[in-house]
Amino acid sequence: MDSGPGLMLAQAREEMGLSLDQVAEQMKVSISYLRALETDKYEELPCATFVRGYLRNYARLLQLDEKTVVEMSGAKLGTPPGHTDGVKPLSARGGASRQALMLGAAAVLVTLLALGGFLWRNSALSPAPEASAQAAPPPVAEEPEEPDLAED
Repeated sequence: MDSGPGLMLAQAREEMGLSLDQVAEQMKVSISYLRALETDKYEELPCATFVRGYLRNYARLLQLDEKTVVEMSGAKLGTPPGHTDGVKPLSARGGASRQALMLGAAAVLVTLLALGGFLWRNSALSPAPEASAQAAPPPVAEEPEEPDLAED
């Protein structure tokens, strides 16, 4: 039987006198993730890439050889059928479906087109700056009359 590193991690944690709460705080990982690591229940964790990272960090914290811990996870950490590189598709992660993403992108595109049309129409209706400048002639300054000094 090929067992994972969970038992070794739990024993090393207990030997160091650390609680799951303390490890969770130091690693910035939820206690449920730590329990899944210690019981080799990787299916309860996001994806193989994250599991490997969690195992490395946990091993480092407990001063264990990281490579050995990851290698011990072996076949249990293998990529599930239908997944590539251990990354779950959006639908398997509870995320939006492809159709919902396409509808969202279409809504954004329609909004941008409507905004562009509105701005173009408003710029076409407003008078050009040159036309308003030619509408009113510049004011002409009146010259004051000079007094007639030639009176005899």
